[in-house]
Amino acid sequence: MEPGVTYAELRFPQTPAPPARKGQAAVVRTTVTTSGKAAVSSPVSTKLVRTLAILSFILLVLVVTLLILAVRWSSQLQRRTAEVMQCSANATLLSEEVMYFSKQWDTSQQNLTQLLSEYAAMTSLYQNMSVSFQNTNNTLRDLLEQQRQAAEHRTQMWSWLQGRNDFQCYRKDMSGHAGIGCKSCQEEWTFQNLHCYYFSKEVLSWWNSRGRCASHKSKLVSVNSWEEQVFINSKSQSIEDKLWIGYSDSQKEGQWLWEDGSSNSPGFWKTGQPDNYKNLEHCATTEQMGSPYSWNDDTCTKQFRYICERDADQVFFSSTGVFY
Repeated sequence: MEPGVTYAELRFPQTPAPPARKGQAAVVRTTVTTSGKAAVSSPVSTKLVRTLAILSFILLVLVVTLLILAVRWSSQLQRRTAEVMQCSANATLLSEEVMYFSKQWDTSQQNLTQLLSEYAAMTSLYQNMSVSFQNTNNTLRDLLEQQRQAAEHRTQMWSWLQGRNDFQCYRKDMSGHAGIGCKSCQEEWTFQNLHCYYFSKEVLSWWNSRGRCASHKSKLVSVNSWEEQVFINSKSQSIEDKLWIGYSDSQKEGQWLWEDGSSNSPGFWKTGQPDNYKNLEHCATTEQMGSPYSWNDDTCTKQFRYICERDADQVFFSSTGVFY
């Protein structure tokens, strides 16, 4: 018996035969037909009826069974249909997921391609930076070597310049590079306190002396301090040696002016000077070696040695050369 199937048992009631009378034999019933002949019941007819009854029962059982199977198959069909629909829905969902992941895969491929391209660019940049770093490192090493050589050169130059009398040098920082700055004078000129002095050997008038100094881009000396007067006085060659200085009152008697038009001066006149002897003395000389107070007024046309003065040239020594 299959589970889930209900079986029914059919029973047909049997009609009891009429009891026979006692002492009498069974009487066979007859049926009068329309033809007037009597039909007699036989065992064959009874058997046929029974057979039909059995077949009817079997048919009924088959119908019931078929109905049960139909119900069962209908239930299974509905279940299978629901499963098919669920599978179809799952297939649709799976298809959507496949499409989604396919798009994700394409996006990932694009991102990977972009990352590979960026990686290649970064690799190329790194290589270029490595080459640039190496070049910079080499340049820095060369610069450090040049700086070392320049420092050594400056030290040697400083020692050499300090041993010379015609330079006054000092340390100077120029554009971040230490150098040596100096003040210098031309040949035959004497350096003193950032000025250059020329003590002539020739003798000229005051006016011609002034012109000769101008040709050397200088002027007749202007004495502005005790130290400067002591210095120029020490260059006198004898007690009677006279040298023109740039002091004059040729424009206005008694108003002594330097060549640049200034009048400020401490004054180092000899005793009793200036006296404008015979009203002809309008130009000053320095004389009398050994005494700072040695100025004297004299006739401008007389010829004496003269002293020219100019600012010292500025020289800057560096590792690359000399700049004026």
